[in-house]
Amino acid sequence: MAREENLYMARLAEETERYEDLVHFMRKVVESGQELNDEERNLLSVGYKNIVGGFRSSWRSLALIEQRDLDAGSLRLDLLTNYRRRLELQLEATCDEVTQLIDKHLLPTATSTDCKAFYLKMKADYCRYMSEVAQVASWLHSQHWRLWFMGHKHFCSTPQLSNLNPMPWTTSFRHRSV
Repeated sequence: MAREENLYMARLAEETERYEDLVHFMRKVVESGQELNDEERNLLSVGYKNIVGGFRSSWRSLALIEQRDLDAGSLRLDLLTNYRRRLELQLEATCDEVTQLIDKHLLPTATSTDCKAFYLKMKADYCRYMSEVAQVASWLHSQHWRLWFMGHKHFCSTPQLSNLNPMPWTTSFRHRSV
């Protein structure tokens, strides 16, 4: 498809709120190598903003549910955590896609200061979205470990444990990747 056809399809996708399609067609427009005008930049921005906005909203809801279930000691926490992680990976992949598109195609073709500022702000926003997810995910991970240790404290307080050599435990924890 030619650039103009992809642009037309992107406009249709926006009108019908098909943001994945909008991004698909705008990627083709971007990859044509020409500088984007204001309308084209806005189409690209709207497409990614809506996709990532949906991911972020779902992720925040899942993080709240996970925290609630974590506090309640839910037995299905692993399922929830895996689902949240899957959403994080999708969010990170989409944000990474945006930043790479900006670095490889958009900034090199940008000639005006306004255009460059638009792309740099857009890149900063998507880096921030990835950072938000990473910070909360790290905190939730630490809470999971806290609960795991709390659940196993009865084992740690058994009399037989006091006679064990601590060196194998130290070594195994040091080499474990968490």
